[in-house]
Amino acid sequence: MPLALGKHIRNIRQTQKVSQSELAARLEYLNQSQISKIEKGDRKATAEDLIQIAKALGVTLEDIVSGG
Repeated sequence: MPLALGKHIRNIRQTQKVSQSELAARLEYLNQSQISKIEKGDRKATAEDLIQIAKALGVTLEDIVSGG
């Protein structure tokens, strides 16, 4: 996963004042550590991960891909 996607997720999450732990709780299947790795580009996010993260943050997949 390109680092840019992880940065976009982090920027959207921080703008909404949502912690990594809160996002993990909303997703239920990713933990805080996995979200941190996705945001840093250390873990590849699947298409399903991106869809679920977008849904949990109340944004579109396009928002994540384009940076919100």
